[in-house]
Amino acid sequence: MADGSVNIDRFMISSNDDVVVLSYREKDKQPVRVAELNQGWVQAHYHWRYAVEEGGQFYWLYETLTFNAACVAEYDADYFLHSSPRLIFDAPA
Repeated sequence: MADGSVNIDRFMISSNDDVVVLSYREKDKQPVRVAELNQGWVQAHYHWRYAVEEGGQFYWLYETLTFNAACVAEYDADYFLHSSPRLIFDAPA
């Protein structure tokens, strides 16, 4: 984004004075600060549903999504597998 923040689905990652912040945002609502990512990784969960029309019938699909986020100096493909999250965030239903 123009201010340097990154939006990923319902999450926003922004930086301010060397602090990287993860926020959660629902449509038409103010962002909720989840955590600073410089102090360990965060696992965030949220649930959502949507309708699909197929053959004149409507179906509701429900999903639970997990988003892992970290700010690290060096990339490690197994980073989330070999450590525990500092914080687990469950978005309001």
